[in-house]
Amino acid sequence: MNQECMNSATAAEDWAKLVPCSKRALELIEDLFDPNHTNVAMLTREYGLALDMHGGEQTESEKFLKSAVKKYEKIFGKNSPELVDVLFDYAEILSKRGIYKQHGVTVKTYLRALDLLKAQNNFNILEYADRSADVFETLSQVVSTQFTFDQTKNLGLDTLKIYQQQVGETHYKTAKIALNIGKLFLKSDTRRQNHEAIEYFELSLMNEKVAPYGLGFLIEAYDRTDQSELSIPYLQKLAKFRQAHSYQTATQEPIYVPPPQYPRLAEMQGVEGYAVVKFTIDRNGQVQNLELIDEKPVSLGFGRASLQAAEKLKYLPKISEGKFVETLGVTYKYAFKISK
Repeated sequence: MNQECMNSATAAEDWAKLVPCSKRALELIEDLFDPNHTNVAMLTREYGLALDMHGGEQTESEKFLKSAVKKYEKIFGKNSPELVDVLFDYAEILSKRGIYKQHGVTVKTYLRALDLLKAQNNFNILEYADRSADVFETLSQVVSTQFTFDQTKNLGLDTLKIYQQQVGETHYKTAKIALNIGKLFLKSDTRRQNHEAIEYFELSLMNEKVAPYGLGFLIEAYDRTDQSELSIPYLQKLAKFRQAHSYQTATQEPIYVPPPQYPRLAEMQGVEGYAVVKFTIDRNGQVQNLELIDEKPVSLGFGRASLQAAEKLKYLPKISEGKFVETLGVTYKYAFKISK
């Protein structure tokens, strides 16, 4: 009866009904079978998923999905491909919760699921690469140590190699994973890894659907590595690309806004503030004639921090009738809010 309740609730998308139905079904099946029976394991997993997706209870969901993993291990063995989907479910809830101490477990669980995926009889390398690319994108958001960074990086590089071999350099999937690898490197505070990001952003330019995003991040990478002059050709390419894919003339818009550094004196006092700067933009999208016009509170360094950040602002060059337009003499303003 409760299985019918679950099925009807799912068919009707009555999620408020699904969670209690799943709970009751699990309670009944636990009374009938051994704790490690297949039916108990299956319903433990389904209840854990319902708690997350339709009950909003991530803590409880994690508990039941972890229990489901243990049950599947006892039934099928720790190296069975039968564990793949339940491991992915458990890893996903861990990544959603985003608890620092669990990041290592999240990475380990995802990588274990991918390893078992390879052991399935109907293994398909492209389907594996697609799953791996999704995992890489998720893990890129939760890496918190050098160890998890390295594991995630290696996963991305392995996936990129598969796509290069299977679908080629210019395919959307190849370009997208290259873009995401570059973004991972750009998250690092080290200059060396910021440099490494450039190679992958350049690779992402080989597909026209991914290229606009790759151009924007490539410009940021050159700026972070103090090679701002090398970003000019890419700013111009981005401007032409935007114009070619739009019925409107390209207009000035910021495509890279570096965060200003929180002033040390303000940080010590726990004070937040803002500053407004004005400037002109040359035909390459570079900031010129920079000037501070307002800052509050004064004398705590917000103005100086904003000026330093504004020097690195990158604007999309303005194009009219296929030619770059000189914009010096036109004044632009930008406000930086600086907080913790």
